[in-house]
Amino acid sequence: MTCSGRLQAQPRDAAVISSDEPAWPDLAYGQPVPLDTPRPVDDIGRVPSLRAPVTVHLGAGVSPELADVALDAAAKTLDYCERAVRLESPWPDGLRGGDPGLDVYVRAGGPRSATPVDAMVTVAGWDRASAFVLAAADADRDRFRRAVAEGVARAVILGAKADHPPRVLYGLGRVLAERALDLPADPEAVRAFQATPWRAVLGGAVETDAEVLAARGSGLFFSWLLARYDDRRNTLLEGVIRSAAGWSAPSAARLLDEPDVLDYLRRLFRDEPLNLRGALAHFSAQRAVTGWNCDESGTPPAAGLDANALELSWRALPAWARPTAPLEPTGAQVVNLDLGDAPLQGGLSIWLHATPSRRWLVRVLRITARGVALPSLDAPPVVEGEWSTRVDSLGDAARVVIAVTDLGDETFEPDMPQSANGYFVLHVARER
Repeated sequence: MTCSGRLQAQPRDAAVISSDEPAWPDLAYGQPVPLDTPRPVDDIGRVPSLRAPVTVHLGAGVSPELADVALDAAAKTLDYCERAVRLESPWPDGLRGGDPGLDVYVRAGGPRSATPVDAMVTVAGWDRASAFVLAAADADRDRFRRAVAEGVARAVILGAKADHPPRVLYGLGRVLAERALDLPADPEAVRAFQATPWRAVLGGAVETDAEVLAARGSGLFFSWLLARYDDRRNTLLEGVIRSAAGWSAPSAARLLDEPDVLDYLRRLFRDEPLNLRGALAHFSAQRAVTGWNCDESGTPPAAGLDANALELSWRALPAWARPTAPLEPTGAQVVNLDLGDAPLQGGLSIWLHATPSRRWLVRVLRITARGVALPSLDAPPVVEGEWSTRVDSLGDAARVVIAVTDLGDETFEPDMPQSANGYFVLHVARER
């Protein structure tokens, strides 16, 4: 067999041209098996609860008053999880900590809130784990209660299904804690999540403090999902936490986390318009109006919760918009057009050119000065990377929000690394 003349003409030492794309990652399916974590040593003493199977352990330099605060937050969280969401108490840990109940260790320093895994449970029919809670002492009582409650909520989730991706675990833990203690959304966490809308909604590493904060903020997705689709019995919330539980062999190198939350939601949305991809696009647009009157997640108004939008103005049209960073699958970029003195009968033309061989979806919202959303315009999934539309009437809108969502190849695997991300350019012009 001989090569063509063109191939034969290539020198053996020809230079390799780099595309600056990251190397294709080693695909590792599932979650790492949690390692048994050593517990802190009691320095002051332990205070068991008379209401719930939980004990607070106080470290050196911690005010004894915090024991009552921690016990109250933990008991209320366990009570909410059991009564409102039908979730069992965290899996018993044997006699670690002195009894089979959940142990909360309050320390003068360390992580604000963490839930290390004690051990995987091998006698259950699916992946479950026992855990304990670490919480840093804090003079701000509300912040301390939130930290304890989130740690306890994560312990409950790990006892129900231990193979959730970390971002799912942190996001759901925040939602459960806020509901149990009747707290508003944590502005700091939501702001961290909103700062990088191009990241995958439920994917990415959770190692540094900044990544943990953003992971907690991803509960915004679940807040929106539950506010829009759940019933009074929290059926959807329970289903998302339990999902379709999987079982990993005790000798497995990684936990089998399929099906995961997005697989569960894909099945749930199969009869909805545009199914799961439409729901993700709708959420991407909702991120841009968090705290406004048309926000469906119920997040209270707070400064700086915009989804890091690109700002355009009516006077500056026509204009091009490019994302702040390449988009990961399920990530989005928002373009915020201030209409200013645009005429009531004014119109817009919008043209998208995006990375081909991926699926994209565009959602266009017209927002009034009072923060009310007018009927939206949705694009069909864009396969070839080209799409255009016209907005014939702006009505009494004060701004137009354009959310471009990267749907990737629609596998939506939050725990799978990507070999490359998507990119687009958006052209916005006045029609008249």
